Amino acid sequence: MKIRIKICGLTNPEDIQSCYRAGADAIGINMIPSSPRYVPVQKIPQLCQDCPPFLSLVGLWPQQHFRQVTAQAYQLGISEIQWYGNWEEAVLSYPFRILFVLRLREENQLKSWFDHWQNGLNIGLRAAGVVVDSYTAGELGGSGIPAPWELLAKYRDQFRIPLILAGGLTPQNVAEAIRIVQPDGVDVASGVESSPGKKDPDKLNRFVDEVYKANR
Repeated sequence: MKIRIKICGLTNPEDIQSCYRAGADAIGINMIPSSPRYVPVQKIPQLCQDCPPFLSLVGLWPQQHFRQVTAQAYQLGISEIQWYGNWEEAVLSYPFRILFVLRLREENQLKSWFDHWQNGLNIGLRAAGVVVDSYTAGELGGSGIPAPWELLAKYRDQFRIPLILAGGLTPQNVAEAIRIVQPDGVDVASGVESSPGKKDPDKLNRFVDEVYKANR
């Protein structure tokens, strides 16, 4: 099965085109004000219009009420949401596709998450996948710190929805991360940048090439 590639933290049309040419499957636009990759909401429509065909666009919102997020996503024409809040709020998410986020610190947290998640499935929760990132205090992603790969590998079979691996991925380590974790997708931001919010086309191409090689 093909490993999907999401490039996160896009801020300008040129980088969107670079992601498309490199072979990415999805891009993420960050609406979290504390992020160095933050894009003001008034600039989002132009980025959406610049998104080429067959390239999915995922919106990242700060932790706020789910109804507020879906209302804004609807106005912007964004159908995929990366959600940092509680899953209980997102049970009735249709017609949006939700990527839940797990900022992983240690094993007991992961065990608790599996139990919590099963409860959600039992009451009708649906999700496009879960983005597993490293935990960094005060940050919601893009820290460049790897997630605990070996821990994820240990519990890989317990994930009942697509697992998207994030956190500290680079062209140099993504193949090893895929070998260990066996994710359904990978998510990268700082690992393919020349500076926060500015993607490096060479790093983008090398990252995608390494994922393709690991996928063979």
